[in-house]
Amino acid sequence: MMLNQVLRYIPIMDILNIYRRLSKLDSLDMKILEVGSGPNGIGEYISNFFVGCDIKFNGRINPKMLPVVGSATNLPFRDESFDIVLSIDMLEHIKRAERAEVINELIRVSKRLTIIACPCGRKSQKCEQKLLLWYQLIRRKYPDWLIEHVKNGLPSENEILQVIQKRRYLILNNENVFVHACVIMIESLIAKVTNKLAELLLSLSINFKSPITRLLSLGEPYRKIFIIWRGGYCLDHE
Repeated sequence: MMLNQVLRYIPIMDILNIYRRLSKLDSLDMKILEVGSGPNGIGEYISNFFVGCDIKFNGRINPKMLPVVGSATNLPFRDESFDIVLSIDMLEHIKRAERAEVINELIRVSKRLTIIACPCGRKSQKCEQKLLLWYQLIRRKYPDWLIEHVKNGLPSENEILQVIQKRRYLILNNENVFVHACVIMIESLIAKVTNKLAELLLSLSINFKSPITRLLSLGEPYRKIFIIWRGGYCLDHE
């Protein structure tokens, strides 16, 4: 369990819990799809069984997940097949010309909520460039995800709003850009320490509703979370 992943998923876990209370759904009754899940996805953070969709699955598959091979540009599911559709740090791995198509596909297969989280904006892009220099400095191989971020360019908020602007949506900030850079740099050197911090942070968030992740999201955000819904319940009063 890595600290940058925990900082990414805890807010999603909070959103799902809020929605569950507002909709009065049992969490186990919610049909959840995560697109770009990889072999694990949100499986470490929720008790639900869920469907994960990706172009390939490397490594051990999370036992809570039903893996489905498919492309985000043409999801192999019928309209409104899932209560909640998640895309967590996936959109920046999509070519810019295909992103609108992917967003529309995510919304198409969602009956209630679509949650899209991704690094956004120029300052986040500059952060990625600095991380490239960091990996050069410590003489480590560039992570594949970082190479794709730089190659494809990060989405902008306006790029996403152009697709969802006629729908009901809410935007949340997630993870301060400086915090993100520090976490990645520390993980590149002493992953065991940050893994222990990740476990502690997750435990605090689950058991005590710790505000730490909210504090770490103050200021200029690295990532933004777009919540799009089809009528019914609004989350902006929580």
